Amino acid sequence: MRFASTATMHGRMPTQAYFYGRCNAVDRSHFESVAWCLSSFTAGGDGVLPWQSIGRESSLTEPNSLGLLVPGKRFGTTAVASLRVLALRRGAQDCELLRLLLAQRNWRRYHARLLVGQKIKLANYFRQRFEDEAAPLTYDKLAGRAFVELKEGLLQLLAESDKGDYATTRPSASTR
Repeated sequence: MRFASTATMHGRMPTQAYFYGRCNAVDRSHFESVAWCLSSFTAGGDGVLPWQSIGRESSLTEPNSLGLLVPGKRFGTTAVASLRVLALRRGAQDCELLRLLLAQRNWRRYHARLLVGQKIKLANYFRQRFEDEAAPLTYDKLAGRAFVELKEGLLQLLAESDKGDYATTRPSASTR
């Protein structure tokens, strides 16, 4: 069972946690949105939930940190996705690869955080202008090559899993 917890053993629905916030600012790297997804997953979250994702027509020509989807009337479609939506998709795909690897090797989320941390520094900060602002997480020194290396490494580990060429690490009863 995927959500083996005390709550499910007592017949209650499992809890899901989504990290609420904003995607990267338009003048920052889109890899910050990918890192946001990885930070959420490795901290035990089930996904991210962006704040105010629907932009206006002007979001196509003027920087707008909230316009993830904008009206696509001028292109003959209902909506146009910003590059930040594609970054969120990339982050979700990386998290799915991690989820598959954890399931195959019987690892925990802290294993994923250690694995990701070898390539990408997930240390971040945010600055709120007011108490309940959904401020974006900011990461320092993200490099696109590190994300490529992470994905390639995850795919290699998954391929090894298919061959059975690895030692399964099972946590001891005292660490569960």
